[in-house]
Amino acid sequence: MIAYIQPWIEYNEAFENHLSKSYHHTFADYVNAIIGAGLTIEQICEPLAPEKWKMSEPDKYEGFIETPVYMIIKMKKR
Repeated sequence: MIAYIQPWIEYNEAFENHLSKSYHHTFADYVNAIIGAGLTIEQICEPLAPEKWKMSEPDKYEGFIETPVYMIIKMKKR
């Protein structure tokens, strides 16, 4: 697994030149790890950007719509 440095300046105005260490995982990485752990997927959700961003912060809104930031997986032990 290779780490890469990701700038998050556009999403966090409290930090100047804030960089974040990130790791890329494919959807298959997550699903195979879940299967390997003996879990069953019950539901998957990718939360959307807040609707108020459409007017107040359209660039941020579009970025979150194009690239979901979070994935929530509801699982249970088999």
